[in-house]
Amino acid sequence: MTMVLAVGKWLLNSILGELFSKFLHFLKLRWQRFFPYPVVKINSKKISEKLVSLDFVEKSGLTKDLQNNGYKVCWSSLAKVATRELDGWEVVVYFDKKLGEEFKLTTGDLVFMKKKG
Repeated sequence: MTMVLAVGKWLLNSILGELFSKFLHFLKLRWQRFFPYPVVKINSKKISEKLVSLDFVEKSGLTKDLQNNGYKVCWSSLAKVATRELDGWEVVVYFDKKLGEEFKLTTGDLVFMKKKG
């Protein structure tokens, strides 16, 4: 008799547990429907800047490589970077083989950018 009670109790707990789990999932879906979470892309890797002269990108062959891969390139003022990113431009990340690190190329006032097309 005690075995039957134990099995019955286990069965009741598992059924209630499953129902409770489904209920929580339902609440989560309803909550997200009325209070959607914003999608935020977080870049955990901080890329430092490398100060270069305007002719660095020509001498290093970076401009030629990017143009051969179908990119337009430009130098952009710091104030216009966010606006250009909305237009599809992205900041060029340069890999320095000697240091083994990635850098954003800047002259201090200008940032080197690229756009596919």
